[in-house]
Order: sequence, then structure tokens, then C-alpha cells
Amino acid sequence: MTNAHVVADSTFVEVRKSGDARKYAATRIKVSHECDLATLAVDDDRFWTGVTPLTFGSVPSLQDEVSVVGYPEGGEGVSVTVGVVSRIEIQRYAHSGANLLAIQIDAAINPGNSGGPALDDNGAVIGVAFQNQQDSQNIGYMIPVPTISHFLDDTVPADAADAVAAAAAPAGANGSLMTPPVSSSMTPTERCEGFCSLGIYWQALENEQLRAYYKLDDAAHTGVLVRGVAPLAAASDYLQRDDVLLALEGNPIANDGSFAVGAQERLSFQHLIHVRFPRETVSLRVLRAGQALELAVPVQPLRRLVPATVYDMPQPYFVYGGFAFVGLSEPYLHE
Repeated sequence: MTNAHVVADSTFVEVRKSGDARKYAATRIKVSHECDLATLAVDDDRFWTGVTPLTFGSVPSLQDEVSVVGYPEGGEGVSVTVGVVSRIEIQRYAHSGANLLAIQIDAAINPGNSGGPALDDNGAVIGVAFQNQQDSQNIGYMIPVPTISHFLDDTVPADAADAVAAAAAPAGANGSLMTPPVSSSMTPTERCEGFCSLGIYWQALENEQLRAYYKLDDAAHTGVLVRGVAPLAAASDYLQRDDVLLALEGNPIANDGSFAVGAQERLSFQHLIHVRFPRETVSLRVLRAGQALELAVPVQPLRRLVPATVYDMPQPYFVYGGFAFVGLSEPYLHE
């Protein structure tokens, strides 16, 4: 397992074991750019000689010790840095822009650490190192076990027909659709459906005047306000503008959108959606026009009209009259 940004847009991947000078060809099995994870396969049996698999641990607590193993810049040998867990919350994943659960640690995570395991005191994997905070010291992030487990379990058959059709696209001339050739090693054999969402726009209800406007009793009601629902969201037939989300899966939602995890920690209620899989339902307690409702709402990954990422796929373009046209995407808008 490694990070998706390590193998993104790759046409050939090689891996090497610590203490072994030989490099082995690897094949990408599954890639999720949303959660920045990828799995690789190595067919050469020599690579697996003497290799002991690691087991997964659980989500650590604040101040728990963590060891990060990798090959950061500054040398060729394996490096181990030690730190503690300093924060657990929803963070923006730099590779995809998605907001998912991440664990902040103060162990050094530098370029080259990406994809390396983060281990607890018992040697169990509690995360995968993937990014750090630029222009800051001792702020690194790892992908936690719940996100890793979701990635491993979220699998649908790959659509090989798309890759074949793209590879067979005509070379093109003026006024024709042109698509660069696709390498078979670029196409994973498994793909992910993605992380689910309610597809709502929400607002915290910490303002007293806002709570008074919606006639919320401070002693009885806490939650967040639904400002709108995406038209293509699975929840569009169940939730409405001006609904107040009071609880999700039996967990009361605070006015800042968080729910209690353990005795001292809190997470955004969105994490309870992220651990679900497409076509599953979640139970919601909603306040609508002063009336409390119990709803079973389906969840689905939110489909975007403008792609957020364009990794691992050749981008078609259209040439006509000296003009080149491409499909709209967020990376293009950011250029």
C-alpha cells in the first residue's frame, strides 16, 4: 500500500525492499485519488521472501506515541521518526481537495515519507503518512485506519471497455476528437466508488439570534442548519432547506456540527457519513417547522459536473479551425 499521489499518472512502477538493491516491477491494483491511497502487486516471489505482513491497529488517542517509517529526502536508507498524536479531525487532503478524517502528528514527515506506515507501540499500523503543513514545523498528517479500511472494502469491477475505447481513439486531424493512448499499466484492475455524502450545504447554529429565529430551545435542541441540498444528491428527496439536523445515527450533533468521540474528543458529523458505503442509509433526527422527524436517508458519493481531479486518464481535446477545446475541470481552472 502507498499513496495515490506517489503513483499518479505513472506508466511504470518499481519497488525496492530495505536492504535489497534489486528493484521489482509492480502493478497498480486499486487507486483512490479521493483518499490518496493505492495498492500495488508484485508478481516476483523473491520480493516477498522474508517479508512479514503488518496488522492494522485502531484509531489512537491524543498524546499516543507514533513511529513513522519511510524513505524521506536526505538519504537512501530507511528512516524512523517518533512523535505523538496531536490532533484528530477532518482535514483537507492536498492531493484531491477532499475533506476526510486525518490524524496530525508531530513526527517529521518530509517528501519521500509518503506511503510509509505509521506504527503504534505494538508495531501495528495506525495510519499512512501522506502530507505535511507547509511553512510549519512538526505538523504532519497520516491517513487513519477507518479511511484505509473504507478504501480496501470499497471496490467495484473496473470498466475495461473505457480504456480499450480510449486506446482505440483515432489519431485525429482538424475537427476530430483526439485522445492520447492509454498504457495498460496506468489502468488499475479495481476502482472505488468513493466516499459518501448527504449532498447538503449546512451552517453552524452557534449564533443566538439565528437560533431564536428558528425557535430552537437551547436546553432541548442542538444541531446544524441545512442551507440547501444538491439537486443530484440522494438526500434531495428527504431533506429540505431550513431543516435542522439534530442527531445522526443516534449521535447528538452540536451547534458547531461536531459529535462526541470518547470523553474528550469531537469530530465533524460528516465523518459518520464518510464511513458508510453507497446505497446504505443513515438515520437522521430532523427538526422541520418545529416538528421533530425521524428519517432514513440514503447516502451516495456526490457526482460532480466539473471533475475535481483528472489523474490517470488521458484528456480528450478537440481541434477546430486552429482552436483547441478541452473539457472543463478544476485543475484547468487553477492553471
